[in-house]
Amino acid sequence: RKIQRLILNESANLFPQFSQSHFEQNGAQVVPNGAEVVPNDPAFQALMASVHSCPESSSDSGTSTPIRNPIRSGPVPSTSRTPFLAPRENSNRDVVGHLLEPPLTPCTSAGLGCAFEADFLTSTEIGYKATFNGGRTRVNLAAFWQEWEDFQFSRLDTSISPLTLTFNVGNAEANGIEGDFTTLLTDNWTLSGAFSYIYTSELTSDYWRNPPADPSAPGAAPPDAPDGTDLPRVPEWKFNLSSRYNWNDNWYLQGAFIYTGDSTNTLFEGGTIQTARRTQDSYQVLNMSLGYEHSDWTAELYVRNVTDERGDVFINAVNWDSRVMVNRPRTLGLSYRRHF
Repeated sequence: RKIQRLILNESANLFPQFSQSHFEQNGAQVVPNGAEVVPNDPAFQALMASVHSCPESSSDSGTSTPIRNPIRSGPVPSTSRTPFLAPRENSNRDVVGHLLEPPLTPCTSAGLGCAFEADFLTSTEIGYKATFNGGRTRVNLAAFWQEWEDFQFSRLDTSISPLTLTFNVGNAEANGIEGDFTTLLTDNWTLSGAFSYIYTSELTSDYWRNPPADPSAPGAAPPDAPDGTDLPRVPEWKFNLSSRYNWNDNWYLQGAFIYTGDSTNTLFEGGTIQTARRTQDSYQVLNMSLGYEHSDWTAELYVRNVTDERGDVFINAVNWDSRVMVNRPRTLGLSYRRHF
């Protein structure tokens, strides 16, 4: 995996910073030629025993060494504004995943989907940072445009393997805006929040699980996920708001509201109940706490998920059975922390 970032920040002084990390991994997915079985079935055990072996491959890794020019230091100014432009390029080069150790080279004798290719993500960001209101308010905003080439996607296809496999699906894009703020309403009352709005998150090419020889030929099967299909598990909106009030130097009351918009659980309709493409509905969670802080200890009474909301965090579409992961139910507790 090779990641390169070039970030330029511009204010009164220009201070570029550059970091590069490099990691390469080679291996292979083992894809047995087998029938549709369940993991605890004797047929599954026999199937796994018949998996073809492949020669081992080598892997190497490196370290990350950031190089940074000196930047301004000292107290935060009462008013500052910092625009920045941050082109980024992330690439996973020559990456072939493996489900069995040790790492294996690509194994064509094991069937379809033995190896998956590198994927590349290019992201361009334009942002704005500001501190104003006498240093009592801080705001960060950024707009981003991302292009993803040959992105990797995991899916369960029991006609190929009883294991979850990774495939190159094609190209996609994701564009949006994100930001956060913190403000001191009074000397002992703070308000903060953050949001992300992703207005585009979709495929930019067609995807077939079994591509036809000529997709444009009459009678050719339509794509499983056509150009324009929404990417899974990417809500259009996410935001949170939190506030904290302190009094008598030791007591505090705080609350947080978190909202997650709806999304889909997978890229395409899998054809079974377990692999069905479903909508994960939006949900919101409210947390509250009352606490007392001493010099070296803190005691807190808290309620997590005050309204006992049960949100669809993830509807699993890559499993042998139907599973819906939900957030933690309403939880009441008392915590005590000691500082040494």
